[in-house]
Amino acid sequence: MTTVKERLVGAEEITALGLEVLGLSILAIKPTPETACALEAEIREKLFRDADEAVYARRNSAVEQERAIKENELNTEIAVENKKRQIRETQMDADRAVQEKKHIQQKEALESNIGLEDRRAHYAFYQGGNSALSARHDCFDGLA
Repeated sequence: MTTVKERLVGAEEITALGLEVLGLSILAIKPTPETACALEAEIREKLFRDADEAVYARRNSAVEQERAIKENELNTEIAVENKKRQIRETQMDADRAVQEKKHIQQKEALESNIGLEDRRAHYAFYQGGNSALSARHDCFDGLA
């Protein structure tokens, strides 16, 4: 503003008219309509860009939140499936233990039955042998 005042004080046209510049006040600066539109367009475009960036940031935030939610859901599903697998494995181990115990019981019962059959066979063999001896003994007693 000082340079404008100095130029006015030193201007020949003003001194030729016999005027002296004591002070300078600018009440308004108005651009031409074309310049005003150009300036407004630049500001408007900046505002639109800022709004677009805000929308873009909100959308990115929403997408990121959705991704985090999906990831948590998948992690939960994986944890549930792992727990189900552990339960199935535990049930299978328990079933296997029951089957092994049944097998051991059946084996013991079979071995017991085999032992019993062996004793019966021995008993029958000795009973048969004793009958023959008893019959011989009876025969010899009758002769005597």
